[in-house]
Amino acid sequence: MARMQVNKSAARNLQYAALCYRVNDDGEIRVLLVTSRDSGQWILPKGNPIKGYAPHEAARRELWEEAGVTGRILGKKPVGSFEYDKHTGKEVTHMHITVYRFLYGATSETFKENGQRAQKWCALPEALYFLSQNTNIPLTGFWNIQLMFWAEAQRAELALKKKARRPKPQKKARPPVLAGG
Repeated sequence: MARMQVNKSAARNLQYAALCYRVNDDGEIRVLLVTSRDSGQWILPKGNPIKGYAPHEAARRELWEEAGVTGRILGKKPVGSFEYDKHTGKEVTHMHITVYRFLYGATSETFKENGQRAQKWCALPEALYFLSQNTNIPLTGFWNIQLMFWAEAQRAELALKKKARRPKPQKKARPPVLAGG
């Protein structure tokens, strides 16, 4: 049996991911997943650090390149992180993924990796199911992802409650227009 080599170079093993979501009219959160080009497994859009880009900006760029999606960053601080072992040939690379939140903006038909990946918007339980099928993510990483999704559900629920409590602006009453003067 061939021996696998483990690469633990920290600079090379850091990636930034975009947890992009939208909230439907009924308050349901839908999370964007894309497929990996190598294995076809469902993943969050993610990529390596980019020189000259802050981490959240690199995550935004990956969201665009992998899914053609624009999104508004929801804070420059990461929402969480997870780790996994990436298998490429005979080498195993231990990856650390830092995740940033984005609120969905729009989708374009033309983007860098169009046709190379599938994408889908999933309800939280469905997204967790697809991510749990990714054999490269250990249980601890999966639970970190689940906690991030749970936190997003709580934030969305609070936002909907605040919106429902806001009084609607009253329209000013206008006097009726009388015919003839």
